[in-house]
Amino acid sequence: MRELTGRDARGVLLICLDLQRANLNDEPVSWRVQDRAAACERLLAFARRAGWDIVHSHRVREADGRDDAPIPGFEPLPNEPVYFRHATSALSNPRLAEMVHGAREGEVLVAGFDLRTSGVATALDAFNQGLRLTLVKDAVWAAPREGAQAASEHALWDVVAPFAHVAGVESVLAETAQPLPVANDA
Repeated sequence: MRELTGRDARGVLLICLDLQRANLNDEPVSWRVQDRAAACERLLAFARRAGWDIVHSHRVREADGRDDAPIPGFEPLPNEPVYFRHATSALSNPRLAEMVHGAREGEVLVAGFDLRTSGVATALDAFNQGLRLTLVKDAVWAAPREGAQAASEHALWDVVAPFAHVAGVESVLAETAQPLPVANDA
């Protein structure tokens, strides 16, 4: 019997959702909350080192003068495909939806912008297609964390929880370090 780490054994697909400069204009306060940026950056860096499959889903907006280029530091690498879409759900791109369906035996993690729109739409769309995603809570922007805005963010996570797994970066990375026994067929 040989040992593989939990997520390495099953395979992982990380969807970087809408990590575009245009969202910095929509979410300037929460982007400055350093723990979200740091958590997303840590997850992406780990995923790259671990050899996970990484894709980027970018929403194409009408020509409104906003910059839809990637956020500096979160640019896709040459081996990381970018799937463009016009609708809110990342799964509205048929090629990305096909990839997620093909990852049924693995785990699909989602990090990025914005829980209120693309995050909820993608989680519900996946659930309706018989899939269950894991939204990485501290690497998904939702709302500035002040007063009523913070309360609405907690309510959003309560709405999403029945339709998707919710995990923090620390638990995602900690599970990766746990050994999973795999029977050797040879």
